[in-house]
Formats: sequence, structure tokens, C-alpha cells
Amino acid sequence: MRGWRARYEEEQIKSRQYDRNEPTELATAMIRDGRLPTPLEALQRWDAERERRQQRPSEIRRRQEREERQERSREISQARWDAEWQERKQQPLYEALAEAFDFSDPDLWRSNSFASLRPRLVVWMRSVVLDLQCDPVSPIPLMSTRNDLCKRVAQEVMDRFAIGGD
Repeated sequence: MRGWRARYEEEQIKSRQYDRNEPTELATAMIRDGRLPTPLEALQRWDAERERRQQRPSEIRRRQEREERQERSREISQARWDAEWQERKQQPLYEALAEAFDFSDPDLWRSNSFASLRPRLVVWMRSVVLDLQCDPVSPIPLMSTRNDLCKRVAQEVMDRFAIGGD
């Protein structure tokens, strides 16, 4: 519950008529008596205040922390880009697995060693297929042909996964 003083002050504010000329008159009076700084003085004051704030230990610490975060972010971004580039340069995982396993062998799908790997491969292969399907046609014809080939191979592998049971 508010006190009587707060209610009184609120009533005073509400009852006061707003005069449109009041701010203009106040600014004119400030210019005449020298309280209102010139634009150059205001800019100089603002620059001095900014310089003073930048010299505070807390500001220096915040600036250093921000620079460290940005540097870490750049390093992580660079490492991620490098990893993606290395991944792209390598033979696709499904091709390496196709060389190691005979996907047409019905007993492969029943073996315990492959069974533990299969759920992860299904999820990964779905993401590859969807990624390839969402890729726009490459402006470079060779890349477009390679993407089409990858799409076909990926779809064949997914069909084999579906045949093996999902």
C-alpha cells in the first residue's frame, strides 16, 4: 500500500497542465545563461567521459574478456571449418563401410558387431540423404554430377538399410 505522500505527488503530476512551450522556454533560458553547452563543448564532454570510462578497471576487464571470447570463437570456428574440410576431402563413410562390409549379405544384419553400429548408421545415412537432396544444383557441372552420383549411392544404401530392417 502506498503512502499519502506518493498519492499526493501523483495527483500533483496528473493535475499539472502540460505546456508545449515549456521545453522550448527552458532551452532558451539555458542558452541565455550559459547552462546549455555548445555542440562542440557537448562533444568534448562526451569524449572525455568516454575516455574516463574506458580507463576504469572494470571496463578494461570487460574489454579483455570480450576479446578473449571473440578469439576463442574464432579459434573454434576455424577448427570447425578445418574439420569440415577434412571430412569433405575424405572418402565418404558409407563408401568405406561398403568396402569393409558386404551389405548384400543377409547375415551381416544379424551379426552383433554390425548390429551395434547399424542404428547410428541409419541416422547418419538419413542425414546424408536429406543433405544431398537439399543441396542446390552446383554451378560447376562436375560437382553436380558428383552430387547426383552421391545421391544415388546414398539412396541405394538407405534402401539396403530398409531391406535389412529398420
